[in-house]
Amino acid sequence: MTPFVLLVGPPGAGTSTVARELAAARGLAVVDTERVTAEQLGHTDVATAFVVRGEDAFRAAETQVVLALLGGRAVPGDGDGGDGDGESAVPEGSGVAPEESDAAVTAGPDSSPVVVALGSGALTAPEVRDAVVGLPLVQLTVSLAHAAPRLGLSTARPVFLGNPRAQWARLAQERRALYDTVAVAAVDTDDRTPAQVAADVVRVLEERDPR
Repeated sequence: MTPFVLLVGPPGAGTSTVARELAAARGLAVVDTERVTAEQLGHTDVATAFVVRGEDAFRAAETQVVLALLGGRAVPGDGDGGDGDGESAVPEGSGVAPEESDAAVTAGPDSSPVVVALGSGALTAPEVRDAVVGLPLVQLTVSLAHAAPRLGLSTARPVFLGNPRAQWARLAQERRALYDTVAVAAVDTDDRTPAQVAADVVRVLEERDPR
């Protein structure tokens, strides 16, 4: 499979939401690897799978989902699910695109391009970073000031125990360093609607390859 684009970003960047928006605008299928992973682990939502299974087990399972997708095996499509470790990344009323079909997406050489939303921690696996080298991977960036209200960091979250804002800042910094090694471009999401971010993603891809 040749993805139209792979999106990745820290919790609160709106990766899943932007992926759905972009896919709907382009008439493409969308795969949210965290949602697919949760379903394969027997859970209906990402947050529950993350808490029940633990981060290590969840990320190991997501690694296999991503490698299967990029390796050409059928992976369930998805238009729902969490963003960045199972948290909602965009507030209500922000223009989220309708859910896509859950039909399988055949990730073979003859299939249509797919928009892929990677979990924020997917690139912590070296084999995933190796697999995405050379692919159109765009990282979505967000500041703490904008991520906090999207994620509700004043309440307890599975990956943000203790001081949630400090934990987010540390995690975002660590993962940004990984994203920078493989992303072909970065798009900021602060003060932007999902539709605006999706349009910016398409623009940077066209600038990179104007064909």
